Amino acid sequence: MWRWSHAGKVCSGDYLDNKDEADTDVYLIFEGKFIKAILIAFYCILGASFLSIGIIACCVYKRDKAEDKVTIANGDVSMKR
Repeated sequence: MWRWSHAGKVCSGDYLDNKDEADTDVYLIFEGKFIKAILIAFYCILGASFLSIGIIACCVYKRDKAEDKVTIANGDVSMKR
């Protein structure tokens, strides 16, 4: 069951008006909050990882492109990759 599906929201007590009076044998309020926090943290870390990989890839590409221009300008075409 997915946390943000309708069934996941019902089980974690998202639709309850007063969560303090909820039956803890039926609703998994603490577990729902925990899973929600873990999923948000996981997606933030995943997004930051992809962003940093993209930035590093762009920097390496620009550096290699600049090195190629210097190599060609110096007339040493044999060193070009």
